[in-house]
Amino acid sequence: MKNRPLATKNWCDQQSAFAQALLDPAKAVPSFVGKTAGNLAQKRFNVYRNNIMVSLTEAIIDTYRVVSALVGEEFATAMARVYVGDNLPTSPVLLDYGEGYAAFIEAFEPAANLPMLADMARLEWAWLSAYHAIDETPLSINALGEYPQEQLTSLRFQFCASVQLLRFDHPVFSIWSAHQGESAGELLGNIVQQAQGGLVNRPKWDVEVRVLEPATYAFFNSLYAGYPLGIAIDKGNSFSSFDPAGAIGALFETEVISAIITK
Repeated sequence: MKNRPLATKNWCDQQSAFAQALLDPAKAVPSFVGKTAGNLAQKRFNVYRNNIMVSLTEAIIDTYRVVSALVGEEFATAMARVYVGDNLPTSPVLLDYGEGYAAFIEAFEPAANLPMLADMARLEWAWLSAYHAIDETPLSINALGEYPQEQLTSLRFQFCASVQLLRFDHPVFSIWSAHQGESAGELLGNIVQQAQGGLVNRPKWDVEVRVLEPATYAFFNSLYAGYPLGIAIDKGNSFSSFDPAGAIGALFETEVISAIITK
């Protein structure tokens, strides 16, 4: 049996060339792809090329459903195709694809007149991340009873892996919520144009997305950043509407805390 000739390119180079050709219709079929009679190699490669582009584009649109709804099917498809053309998956798991879409939208010139669109993408990715986060058992407020009163203000809290706190200059949370039902158009007309902070979490089986009142958001966000309870209360107290007892109650009612840290 004769030895096969060594490939002129190593395996990594071939993979890179193959991937680039898949996403760029102007590129010819890579020379190392098996030849067939006539022009069948080009035709078969074009079918594969189209399937890859379509599946990745659909994955982006499916992940960012509200983004797509806001701009319409034609614009959403065109924008997703541009993203796919410049961003190959780095994981074999399709659910992991599209994390950088918000940053892409921010720099996408045709979407420049929609400043909240990138933030909507951030919220939708946070929802997906929460949905696939590990399962954890959140603490109840009874856990505070294990510590002496004088130690409470020095306690720090570990948040569940599914939790994300987000703040936007636009009512992104309300717009997202309006698109979860069948009457988005009617609900959108009642949304007040204002900044919003909110919480994304998956306490049990379903992801919860909720707006937090500014004082409560400041309190939650301080704890999320690693500050002790006393400092977080001070942050909340910068708002006249802040109720420390109510905010601590909300912290545990939303089931976001997985552990209490004493050091």
